[in-house]
Amino acid sequence: MIVVEFFSMNQPTEILEQIKNADWSGAKSLSRLLEEGSFHDRLGENARLLLLMEDEELAAFCTFADHDDVPDTNLAPWIGYVYTSEKFRGKRCAGQLIEAAERMAREDNDEYVYISTGHRGLYEKYGYDLFTTLKNKHGQDSGIYRKKIK
Repeated sequence: MIVVEFFSMNQPTEILEQIKNADWSGAKSLSRLLEEGSFHDRLGENARLLLLMEDEELAAFCTFADHDDVPDTNLAPWIGYVYTSEKFRGKRCAGQLIEAAERMAREDNDEYVYISTGHRGLYEKYGYDLFTTLKNKHGQDSGIYRKKIK
């Protein structure tokens, strides 16, 4: 499996369809941002969409961005929209993408990386600790996980 960046692909149309057909509402939201051309407006000018590919099949994806679903914060960068296709679950695919995003953060000289989630127990195994709780854009409490990478 290899990690590729969506916006560096020659023809990402098939990948966009795979994202759109994923069995998660967050994937639907992400595909809308891509189709509408508002991905960078929403997530930041330098936002990237990382894909874990096995041949032509999308195994997992996540974003690495300046913004996530928690408004009005100066925390950054964020790993968001983390998703693994059902066929690839249990194979630490998300971990490969998280590690790729962390490498990017180190290259950018970031001290921390953040993840916003309503779930508990998903990101601790990758070295993330609950940092605080903030309201997301829907007004719901979201756990803000943080990992020191520098």
